[in-house]
Amino acid sequence: MSEEKYRFLVDWFDPSTKVKRQFVLSYYASDGSVDMYNIKPNKLFLRRMHCDNISIEDLFVGSIVNILSRQLCIVDFADQRTAARFSREVESTILIINESGFMHLGKIITVLESNDLAINRGKIIDKEKSGFNVSSFAEKLHKQFAILELRGQNAKNIVRKLVNPEVPIDKPLQSGLGDLSGHCIGPTDDRTAETEINVFFPSSKEVHCNTVIHRNTTCCIIKPHTVREKIVGRVIQDIIAAGFVISALEVITFNLGTASEFLDVYKGVLTEFKDMVAQLMSGPSIALEISKKNSANVFEEFRTYVGPSDPEIARKIRPGTLRANYGHDKIKNAVHCTDLPEDAKLELDYVFRILPA
Repeated sequence: MSEEKYRFLVDWFDPSTKVKRQFVLSYYASDGSVDMYNIKPNKLFLRRMHCDNISIEDLFVGSIVNILSRQLCIVDFADQRTAARFSREVESTILIINESGFMHLGKIITVLESNDLAINRGKIIDKEKSGFNVSSFAEKLHKQFAILELRGQNAKNIVRKLVNPEVPIDKPLQSGLGDLSGHCIGPTDDRTAETEINVFFPSSKEVHCNTVIHRNTTCCIIKPHTVREKIVGRVIQDIIAAGFVISALEVITFNLGTASEFLDVYKGVLTEFKDMVAQLMSGPSIALEISKKNSANVFEEFRTYVGPSDPEIARKIRPGTLRANYGHDKIKNAVHCTDLPEDAKLELDYVFRILPA
């Protein structure tokens, strides 16, 4: 029996030559290893190696994967077998969470994660600032809402079932929304799903989160490893349960340049700087603006709640903090948070205004 291998066409922008180069990336499902061939000439570029930051769920057209600090954009399938396998099973759809459900945002995301739905794109939107009146859901939208583009096997039917529990589907859900479904809106058919993706995530222009308030707030980045581990919902719900408010949210992706720039304050200060950059650019992150009612200093309160940068130390001296609960080491420590009060506005501007543009 031949080994299970899937092949993709990927583009890589070479920063040294300013040239876009195309490769064939092969993924071996048996052990999660990869290799790469240069198309012109047909020559081995990267020998087969294990790549623990890429899973089969990351492989779809439009995805960005990171191999040895190279960000590769998957632009097409490289053979019919791969196309048949992935185009048949992986679907995209959307889920809207009205602001009435923001207190339960983490619980809702946990249900999505338990049903193997990945958040491909997402943001919180103020309807009055954006004018999404072309959406078929316009009359159901609250003033603010979170819009998530979800990907996964049978994603469209799963979202239909989550929002309308009476809808029959072939495969039972791992978990349902229960009473939380009343805060959510989802497409009832495939055509509506495709139309609404184009409404909220148009290819012709960038429409980003527009709810950043910048007054007594701070920045939090849910790191790529946390997203990959499917614990985003738990992290967000813990933040909410601690009394903080998520006033802005957007799914973002760093490259080598933007990750280095964002973390520049640590360059020459922390020996782990290069590893920190590599982690931040290894996949999608989720940017949050954190606020809190009746707090004189949100920056300090949230930084204390996140805990020390080393999760091992956090578990000893600050148990119950985010990094103590969800971090692994100083690089994979669950989240980034602003470390200096004067940097809060700079970081928020970067992730919500500069980076997405």
